Amino acid sequence: MNSFLVCRLTRLSCFLQSSTNTALCFHARGLSMGGIQKKKETNQYSTITKAEYRRSMAESTWFQGREDAYGGFIIDSLSIPSTIDEFESQLSSSLEYWKHEREYRGIWLKLHRQHQHHLISPACTKGFEFHHAEKDYIMMTRWLPEDVPSTLPPNASHQIGVGAFVYDAASRQVLVVQEKNGPLKGMGVWKMPTGLVNEGEDITEAAVREVEEETQVKVTFQSVLSLRQSHGFAFGKSDLFFVVACAVDFSAYQGIHNVDEIVMMPQESEIERCSWIPLDEFVGIEFMRSRPLYKQIMDTCYAYAQGRYRGLSGAKLASRSEKEDLLLFSEQHIQEEEKEEEEQVFLKSNTSASPDGQDKGDRWIGMS
Repeated sequence: MNSFLVCRLTRLSCFLQSSTNTALCFHARGLSMGGIQKKKETNQYSTITKAEYRRSMAESTWFQGREDAYGGFIIDSLSIPSTIDEFESQLSSSLEYWKHEREYRGIWLKLHRQHQHHLISPACTKGFEFHHAEKDYIMMTRWLPEDVPSTLPPNASHQIGVGAFVYDAASRQVLVVQEKNGPLKGMGVWKMPTGLVNEGEDITEAAVREVEEETQVKVTFQSVLSLRQSHGFAFGKSDLFFVVACAVDFSAYQGIHNVDEIVMMPQESEIERCSWIPLDEFVGIEFMRSRPLYKQIMDTCYAYAQGRYRGLSGAKLASRSEKEDLLLFSEQHIQEEEKEEEEQVFLKSNTSASPDGQDKGDRWIGMS
């Protein structure tokens, strides 16, 4: 062995066994496949504590990742070795370190279907449980504290759907469809276009998309009219269903100002028929009115069409940094408060003593 390297290794071994609390950090240079060659020495040394040295040596056996905001750790999938033996060894040492040194709570492990599926079983033997799965990965979790119940959030509990009440005020007609597939298949029942909200899609966007997919009619979002929650849907999940008011987007139709002139086309895979029907006929559909929940939805839609109810407006507003989230809120209450404030300001500005002792504000009120 090269005498230079032997000397260096001997010095390091003696140093680590000494009673001092420092260790020498150096860089070995000149290693090659053909042997070990001495190259130019930099003579640049630094000192670290023994604990720091041992930690730097051990970090190579821990999974890399990042801490979450709740005292947990999210493993970086790219840092996971591909072989089962290496995975099990590194996972064991990582769990020990996370539990006793870092005192982490929840550990999140994401394994990709294509090249990490063989690691699912070894992860289960280390106490990991299934959290959720998508088309290309499975998410697993492990709760480390033994004296504290797990507070890890469960998998998504709800699916979200939308129904679009597309109303044309000029003709007093409503856009409706009949299902080719679904619960109302073959029953001849007219209903509003409905569908599920996609991942990363706003409720307002979903309603507009569903209408165009099912009828080829282009619409714009107006307001959210009602919200229904139900339990025990697909695979035991709960369901949130938003009824959304929409209007025809005539700006998308050059030279067309009447809904009867718009060419509609039912979605081949989902819809049997689509049509415009009078508002009174829509709210009077027996199938809907015979069920209290649907009857209330129809009554709400009717009130909106008559201008007696506005529903909730929707706006994308900044929540953190440059990210914008959808907020649903009632503008009607806000506008009423603003109107009252304006009236109070007007009354105060017009209330002053007149030469005849009568307030101008009294005269203004008397004339109203």
